[in-house]
Amino acid sequence: MLTRETGTFEMLSNGQVWIASEHGGVSVLDAQSQTFTRHVHDPEKEKSIIEGKIECVYEDADGTVWLSSISGVCRYKDKKFNSYMYNPSLKNNHLSGVTAFLEDSKGQFWIGTGANGLYRINKADISAKEHYILDPHDENSFASSVVLAIYEDKNKDVWIGSGGEGLFKYNHDNNNFTRVTIDDGLPSNTITSLKNDNEGFLWMGTRNGTARLKTQEGKFLIQGYNRTDGLSGRIFYKDAIAVGKYGKMYFGGPEGMAVVNPLDIKPNDEKPLIAITGIAAIDQSNKRTEIDFSSSTIDIDHKTQTLQIDFVGLSFQKSAKNNYRYTLENHLDSWVDNGTSKTVSFQGLDPGKYKFVFMASNNDGVWSEPSKGTEIIVHPPAWKTWWAYSGYAGFFALTAFGAVRRRDKTQLLKLEESRRTQELEEAREFQMKMLPKKCPEVMDLEIAAGIQTATEVGGDYYDFFPQRDNSIYVVVGDATGHGMTAGMMVSITKAGLYGTAPNMPPNEVSKGLNRTIKAIELGKNKMALSIARFWSDRVEFTSAAMPPIYHYQSSTEDVDEILLEGLPLGSFKGETYGQVDIASEPGDAFVFISDGLPEATNKSEKMLGYRAVLDCVKENGKNSAEEIKQSLFDLGAAWLDGIQNQDDITVVVVKKEKIS
Repeated sequence: MLTRETGTFEMLSNGQVWIASEHGGVSVLDAQSQTFTRHVHDPEKEKSIIEGKIECVYEDADGTVWLSSISGVCRYKDKKFNSYMYNPSLKNNHLSGVTAFLEDSKGQFWIGTGANGLYRINKADISAKEHYILDPHDENSFASSVVLAIYEDKNKDVWIGSGGEGLFKYNHDNNNFTRVTIDDGLPSNTITSLKNDNEGFLWMGTRNGTARLKTQEGKFLIQGYNRTDGLSGRIFYKDAIAVGKYGKMYFGGPEGMAVVNPLDIKPNDEKPLIAITGIAAIDQSNKRTEIDFSSSTIDIDHKTQTLQIDFVGLSFQKSAKNNYRYTLENHLDSWVDNGTSKTVSFQGLDPGKYKFVFMASNNDGVWSEPSKGTEIIVHPPAWKTWWAYSGYAGFFALTAFGAVRRRDKTQLLKLEESRRTQELEEAREFQMKMLPKKCPEVMDLEIAAGIQTATEVGGDYYDFFPQRDNSIYVVVGDATGHGMTAGMMVSITKAGLYGTAPNMPPNEVSKGLNRTIKAIELGKNKMALSIARFWSDRVEFTSAAMPPIYHYQSSTEDVDEILLEGLPLGSFKGETYGQVDIASEPGDAFVFISDGLPEATNKSEKMLGYRAVLDCVKENGKNSAEEIKQSLFDLGAAWLDGIQNQDDITVVVVKKEKIS
């Protein structure tokens, strides 16, 4: 073999095994003759194998072998290699970073990429027939730029596993897709591998365990499996899936190989028995009082700041995987998924009557009936009762001098304005202390960053975390709310980042921060956050509800708008986040913004918009990082035309210096 370490490999229909080497080329094992044939790139030979590490090996219906590398795509037929190179000037993005091939039973040839999404191509000349991209107005459009697996199952259905947006089923008749996500029962929205078992189930490896899926009467029945089911790990490698001679499923991951026998899996049809286990009222001084709920009706007064309800679904098989959902009539319009958490808190309920109802599902997703409901009566303070208001009316009827009231009101307004001004200055000072004093100088990167604060201090934040391996994390965020509330969220985020283990992928950093913030339970306060890790030739990027980043490509002078969907940190405990790898070249620039710039509203009550930001980056992308940053601040100032920005405006620019 070419190297001791191997990459992906594929067994062909003729018994040969093609094994990618660690750095470039392949070794071909002929099992009958027990010999190896090596294929390495030779720049002097036109028909040699493509240059670069081989990322994907695939055999189509007529025995042609397809290979991909960072340089493009290579086809092996009649003992000759033909390469089709990626060239940005030709805009053949379907040849860039190919991660998966598939020729389906209808003769359609599919290509998946790591940054440009999904394509259907002309097999003869490798030209793109159709590029499937997100249409915000069509829920059946393909919604991911990262494809990790393409597979045709035994029913001739084509499935696409994405890197953060879930699983997609291709609908042949309508040329569109049905999307399956964690909301439908997947353990993760990152699908790394796909394979049928002998029973017709579609199995998949993910970034959070394994799962199997079966379509029944138009519905997707999904069962997820993790460490509680005996798996040694939760993360599984791309394409590391196989079905054995006797029907066992094999999954490969960092913790080794996991083996699953589908015949040993017995469905659990028993609905959980549900019950409330405790209700507590917590006042403003954090004093906790247990409440008797035996009569299915509870009464609380206005002093209750937080109402905490604990509940349980009783089952005898893997109860740790039970899921819960709840609603509060007269307060919530729909059911809220609570994951595996058995606690919910409500803060600041207005006086009135409410009804709390919940449900539980067992480990196989079988839901109980809704609970009968617990009535909650929140009583107003004495000064807000009907008889108190009657007394107020009589008092004011006897009041003769309205001037006294106006004077008192004026004094209160002055005191409130003074308090508000002092709080604003304290919040602004606190916000500035959270930011780095200067931009780091690492690798060949030029970094410029700045914030223009608003009248109401927002929660904008940016930071830098250089690593020992010469990479650097760039973090840009926006906390909900204003003033000290937002500052508290920023300080929690900053502390969490400093406590994060080094060398973690950005999406795993976001997942850990989300778990930390959710555990603190800050109510409606959330944190939107983008994390990018810069290497010498690429950028790993993830985002949680932040605006897009802009990638200025010096070779084409074009700008890519890169937007990843995701909920802000602190929304749901088990939320996972997608990640994309972006190739970077000398002269490229990456621009991070907060929503204060595109949502800046001028005197005519019109927003600046994201298109204006993209055009500004494209026009100034060839300039230095500091000049790009200043051009964006100037864009906002010209649009606002003298009025104060309504929200903080943050701009961070990372530019890869050109080699002189």
